[in-house]
Amino acid sequence: MEMASAASLLEPLPEGPWRLCDMHAAPKTRAPISAAQRKEAPTYLSADYGFAVKDKLAVFSGNALVRRADERLAADTVIYDEAKGTAQAHGDVHYRSDNLEVDGDAGYMELEADKGQFDNAQYRLEEQHAHGKAPTVIKENAQVTRMKGATYTTCSPGSESWLMRSSTLRLDEGKGVGEVYNATVRFMGVPFFYMPYMSFPIDNQRKSGFLIPRFLPSTSSGMDIRIPYYLNLAPDYDATITARYMTLRGVLMDGEFRYLNRASQGGVTLGYLPNDALYGKERAAFSYKHNGRLAEGWSTDLNLNYVSDKDYFRNFGNSLSVAAAVFAERRFDVAYQSENLTFLGRMQGMQPLDRTLPSAARPYRVLPRLQLTASWPGQERAPSYRFQSELVRFEQDDRLNGTRLDLQPEVSFPWQRDAGFVTPKLVLRHTRYLLDNALPGMPESPTRTLPIFNIDSGIFLERDFAWGARPLLQTLEPRLFYLYAPYRDQSALPVFDSAAMDFNFAQLFRDNRFSNADRVGDANQVSMALTTRLLDNGAERIRASIGQLYYLDDRKVAVPGGVVGTRHTSDIVGEVAASVAQSWTASGDMFWNPNVERIERGSVRIQYQPLRNHILNLAYRYRRGQMDQMDVSFFWPLHRNWSVIGRWYYSIPDKRVLESLAGLEYNSCCWAFTILTRDYTTGVTAAGVNTSNRSLMFQLELKGLMSVGQSISTMLERGILGYQAAR
Repeated sequence: MEMASAASLLEPLPEGPWRLCDMHAAPKTRAPISAAQRKEAPTYLSADYGFAVKDKLAVFSGNALVRRADERLAADTVIYDEAKGTAQAHGDVHYRSDNLEVDGDAGYMELEADKGQFDNAQYRLEEQHAHGKAPTVIKENAQVTRMKGATYTTCSPGSESWLMRSSTLRLDEGKGVGEVYNATVRFMGVPFFYMPYMSFPIDNQRKSGFLIPRFLPSTSSGMDIRIPYYLNLAPDYDATITARYMTLRGVLMDGEFRYLNRASQGGVTLGYLPNDALYGKERAAFSYKHNGRLAEGWSTDLNLNYVSDKDYFRNFGNSLSVAAAVFAERRFDVAYQSENLTFLGRMQGMQPLDRTLPSAARPYRVLPRLQLTASWPGQERAPSYRFQSELVRFEQDDRLNGTRLDLQPEVSFPWQRDAGFVTPKLVLRHTRYLLDNALPGMPESPTRTLPIFNIDSGIFLERDFAWGARPLLQTLEPRLFYLYAPYRDQSALPVFDSAAMDFNFAQLFRDNRFSNADRVGDANQVSMALTTRLLDNGAERIRASIGQLYYLDDRKVAVPGGVVGTRHTSDIVGEVAASVAQSWTASGDMFWNPNVERIERGSVRIQYQPLRNHILNLAYRYRRGQMDQMDVSFFWPLHRNWSVIGRWYYSIPDKRVLESLAGLEYNSCCWAFTILTRDYTTGVTAAGVNTSNRSLMFQLELKGLMSVGQSISTMLERGILGYQAAR
């Protein structure tokens, strides 16, 4: 039976108690000794007294020591037979090789064969940080050690919180595998696990076998029992097959195949439930992800997904974001990038998880999208040139289909100095369509051509500044951006993938307020922004920005169903990011509508993290009429080995908790235990009733041997910003 991976390779302290928490994780400095080197190495002997019994047979006593390559055998008395290459040790025997150390009453070594036996022994394995006792320790060769009636633990001597007892324990360092027969694992002195045979890794090598089953009570599925089997198929690919029994639904078979090599990486996942007792039908999901490198500069990216129904992720997923998914993406990219040229070829489609979704609400299939961009940066006082092009084919059932060509040659004249910059730019944008099933009176090949001009400029000012006794540098960076694009009537142009972009600080300096090429906004506007920074030896401590758009003309271009803009100014947008103290970071933004004098949206996030996994996060997000949420999360040590875990993600207008976590963790040198309760929203039924999933999870990790329960670290990394699981 396969168990969790073993502890990391650790160096022992040169002196003092052998404790895992006091170990230093630096790699070994000594090089390993090969079998050939050990065989050819000379043997050295030393002792307080020594005498020859007969030819090539001698007895050494008083601090007797036999040294050969990386092996040491010390005892009160050593009988050395040079002819046979053997050494018998008696009294306070101590043996040490590269990784194994044994103390016993008596011992016997065949030096050239790397064989030996020790009686009434205590042993330790340095790399695995494991130790135990055995009446007999048999060293079969340089890599294999067998013990009879042995104990095994990675806890510090004298505080064995968990201990494994077995009739036979065999450790193969060459294969990185430990094998035990008739194994009983005790935790806090109480036996809780027995196996007639079990294997477990003693290094970072992978091995086929059963993983520890996991148990997860859930309100939506009942008791969720998962039994995974791991297949180490080859060094560059593996697989995991999991039988998942849910008392309220049935048996779901999950499979995952992964591969990783120099040219590519990816994986396939498949889930199948023949008959969901609650849902009343078979259910399935499939995913294939691939990233590959074809040649210098060329790469591929594949993402294929299939889901049988809209509730699959809601019932079997494990996150709020997955449960809220609307579409399953199917995409294949081929990309090329060099110093002056980039290319992207894409095929893309979206499977709606809700099959009743009307065609008008579904995204177009892209079959294909071809993008080519070339740039030629100018030298001193020379213009820069750039050419962007895109050819896209859009298809969707019962809708207008067509092909779009978009060409954008541009020239700019960047002028850059230490004190500031000025960059005028001229773009000529030409877009042409070829439509398949245009309505009567609608042109089959509409076009649009218009020039776009902008000029971007900024000044860099700085002064020395003192915060108490700390010298700082303060900058003041005003920026002015002018954009002009003449109005073109675009009502005859279809809208395949364009939409009005969400306004933010970066939008102040873009040349189109719409995404993609179906719409190009008319513009005669000026953006003004001001940024200030506090720098401490080059590190940014505070950055604050504020900006606003001033419209010189009303906007006329809009997407179907949208409204034209008549405001003379945009919202005032402000951003701030601060890292004033070493442990505190904060960021936020705010959008103020000066016409009605109110905040339209904003957010703030504060994090306190003085040490690794000492985390407190506070966040607030607001968007008028859409969102008003609080998010508090923390992972905080209480006392010594105890930590408290929590998250509270709350919708204020709905008076509803979107996700909550609450738990405790105990983490010591050789074992850890986490218990966590989780409740998250999975959606809203047709009757308007909010649905949620509640579960109780626990994980017990006996470090270096096994892990029992649900894997919790990934969930904490996603739910608590800044949390890092031990790797």
